[in-house]
Amino acid sequence: MLTGGGAGFAIASVTLYVLARRDADATSMPKSLADYEANRTEANQLQIASAITGAAGAVLVVIGVVHYATRPQPRELAIAPMQGGAGLSLGGRF
Repeated sequence: MLTGGGAGFAIASVTLYVLARRDADATSMPKSLADYEANRTEANQLQIASAITGAAGAVLVVIGVVHYATRPQPRELAIAPMQGGAGLSLGGRF
């Protein structure tokens, strides 16, 4: 759960970074001074949001890995054939 949430945060971080780059690139050919200022401010805010989201995602991944590595009981992973594919089951104490 934690690791999956961290991966989701990483995807959000990359998306925010791409949007920040788009706004930063728009400052090279502004239509007006107000347009330049708006794009610059938006790029800065998105870059900060991207860094915070990326850091939170990294923390979640690390906590998830540590939580899994220090689990009290071994977990069992079973793969069973099913019609049209396979089923995956994770068992153990959570």
